[in-house]
Amino acid sequence: MTKNKGLLILLLIIFIIFLYLIITSEQVNINVVKEDKTNIISPIELKNNYQNAVPKILDEYASIINKESFVLEEIADVKNKLLDLKVPQEYKELHLSLVLALTEMENFLITEIPESKQKSQQYITQAKNNYNWLKI
Repeated sequence: MTKNKGLLILLLIIFIIFLYLIITSEQVNINVVKEDKTNIISPIELKNNYQNAVPKILDEYASIINKESFVLEEIADVKNKLLDLKVPQEYKELHLSLVLALTEMENFLITEIPESKQKSQQYITQAKNNYNWLKI
């Protein structure tokens, strides 16, 4: 009989722990969902943010490469700013081209192969030709 009472108490403790875990996990999920909803921005706002940020980043890039000498870290900083942006679906290809342009310039600084610098400039020129808002 004491064996049954011990087993019953053990099952009761396991049941209470199980209920506690279920209740606390639901509260955590509710908090996570609430936090995610506060960071949602509209597609229009996302597009506007992107269209405002990219020309500034490209201006910074242009000012760097127009200097007599520049270093890899400067290009890497600009590339990281670009990579930190949230990209609207319609600008995914543009974003990829711009990242490739900066990567080619990094390759030029590492390898000193002029073709990499030319490719970088071609990517930027093509992007500006395809997207009028980049010519600001």
